[in-house]
Order: sequence, then C-alpha cells, then structure tokens
Amino acid sequence: MKKMALLVLSILFLTFSCEKEDDSQPFEVALIGKGNLQGNGAENIPRQNIVIANQGDWTALLNAMNAANDVSSTFTETNVDFKRFQIIAAFEEIRYRDGHSIDITEVVKTAGSIEVKVENLEKGNSTPIVIQPFHLVKVTKSNKQVVFSSFGEFVTIGKGALPGAGTGVEYISKQNIVITNQADWVELIDVMNTVTNISYGFSETDIDFDKYQLVAAFDELKPFTGSTIDITEVAEMENSIRVNVESIHPIGFGSASSQPFHIVKIPKSDLSVVFF
Repeated sequence: MKKMALLVLSILFLTFSCEKEDDSQPFEVALIGKGNLQGNGAENIPRQNIVIANQGDWTALLNAMNAANDVSSTFTETNVDFKRFQIIAAFEEIRYRDGHSIDITEVVKTAGSIEVKVENLEKGNSTPIVIQPFHLVKVTKSNKQVVFSSFGEFVTIGKGALPGAGTGVEYISKQNIVITNQADWVELIDVMNTVTNISYGFSETDIDFDKYQLVAAFDELKPFTGSTIDITEVAEMENSIRVNVESIHPIGFGSASSQPFHIVKIPKSDLSVVFF
C-alpha cells in the first residue's frame, strides 16, 4: 500500500476572513492532514464533516484512520492542546478512481457561528484504486456552532449485487434511473428484496424526497460474481446534472450469477439528470 501523500508536509497556516460585529481579524487555520485512506473501507469512517473538541474523540478517530495503514504518521501533529484548539475534519465517501479530493476551502468566523465550506476540487481520473479522501485542520477553540456547507456531494445508499438475479425470481433490466418520490423508491426496494433482504445493508432507506433524490445504476445480469457498476462522479452543470457510470471491475469470478448495482443520494434539483 503506497504511503499517504500530504499536500503539505509542514504546518501550514492559512489566513481566512474573520467577520465580527465590530471589526475583521485574521482567522488562523493549521493543516493537520490531507490525503486518502486506502484501507478499502477497513477504517469504517462514513462520509462526514465533524468537529473534534476533546482528546477521547481524537484518539478514537486516529485509531480508526490507522486501522489499515499508519496514516497519522504523516500528520503535521497529533498532540493537540484541546484547551486551546479544536479540529475540523472532512471525509469523502469511498471512491473507486484516483484523483478525488475533499477540501476545506474556507473557514469564516461570524458573530454567531464558524462557517466551514467543504468542496471536491479534484474530480478524479482514470486510474482504478480504492481511496477515501480526507482533510483535517486545526482551529482556535470556540463555543460557536460550526456550520458546514458542502458542494458536489453524493452519498452511497447501497452498492453490491443482487444475489437472486440468476434465479429469475427478480428482474431489473440494465438501466440508469432517477427516483424522486417515495412510491417509486418503495417499489424498487420491494423488487430488490424479492430473494433476500438486500436493503438491510443500505446506509438508509428513509429518504426525505423533499430535499433529496436517488440515482440508481443497474448492470446487466453477469454469469459470475465480483464485477461492479460504479457511479464515479455527480457534477452539476449549467443546464443538467452529469452522472458518470462505469464498470471499474467488469470481470468477476466463480460461476454464480449476479447483477451489480449502485444507488446514491443527491440533493433535489429541477435540472435533468444526464448519464455518461
């Protein structure tokens, strides 16, 4: 497993704008670590933006990040004085192509909160590899609420293969679809659960369709297991939402039939979804 690469190897202080009711002052943010987890999910860290304000939570996060590789050895520091500082951490979901990133691009201290902007500046390339981008920074301790805003996000609801696809009991054709209401979602889950309760492994099934919609990709029936279908990118363009669907592992193994699928949740939008 290649060594984690940090964009910066020494403590980097970035100056962000600081808004107060009376004046503006620099707000210092120090880089702790930035790169990719490469444990193929062994770290068991979901896509999330979190604030770490005490040693116990920091130790637990370090242990999780180090589950497969010694990631924290590349950090600028691990001994954090939580009486004076707190850590802001952003984790992307697992990606199946290299070149993805998650980036804390702005921290603004206002009168009532600390506002953190999280973006995905790097959208990936053609190199197949399992990674989970992360970005950790240290900021001055504050009692203000930390408010995150994220852009270009999608969250995996379920990914795998329909185990009963070869029996003929369930049938979902090769397709890419958008689900925008509860009735269609329930109908799809019922079909997918025909043979076994596959939705039990989903990250969630109770979707707020007033705020979100689902994008689902189903491959054709395969005469083997181990192949994948992968939603690798969701990008909002001027007039549409572009969804890239690939088969990163097109060839599987064994003789059992399976049908790969990938379902993700994205923010609700009136833009049309275009698949590539």
